Amino acid sequence: KDTIELFVILEGEIRITLNKVSNGRLLLDGQEFDAKSGDVFVIEKNVNHIFSVRTDSKWINALDRVTDQNSPDIHRIN
Repeated sequence: KDTIELFVILEGEIRITLNKVSNGRLLLDGQEFDAKSGDVFVIEKNVNHIFSVRTDSKWINALDRVTDQNSPDIHRIN
């Protein structure tokens, strides 16, 4: 990912798992932390992040660049 992201947790609790990306490969170092209502954090470039919502939650996500609709910098894992 080439985007720096800011998150503001408005309600609820979320566990975030972070894994670095290097040369297009995911490095499964799996750092985890919990965020709750009122928390603010930044996820830097080249860090894959997975949110596990622990309680009903709302958050704001701000990006450091405009998203290209033809090639968004968003990747989902189901």
